[in-house]
Amino acid sequence: MGVAMLTALISHHISPEEVTASLAGLAINYTLLVPIYLNWVVKFVAECEMYMAAVERIDQMMQLPTEKFESHPVEKG
Repeated sequence: MGVAMLTALISHHISPEEVTASLAGLAINYTLLVPIYLNWVVKFVAECEMYMAAVERIDQMMQLPTEKFESHPVEKG
């Protein structure tokens, strides 16, 4: 991130007619947004993994053998 900022500032200093101050500021602004977008991507991938693990657990539970159920009458006392 710091490298991108430094590059924008040096580019503006070397050729100010091609890289204006507003263009350098825009590049710095976009550079500051990159960690926010990466954080969103990591959160999205983690949520997808969590949901898929839940589906996998349900599938594994459905493949387990069922227990034999015997109903006994309840005695009233």
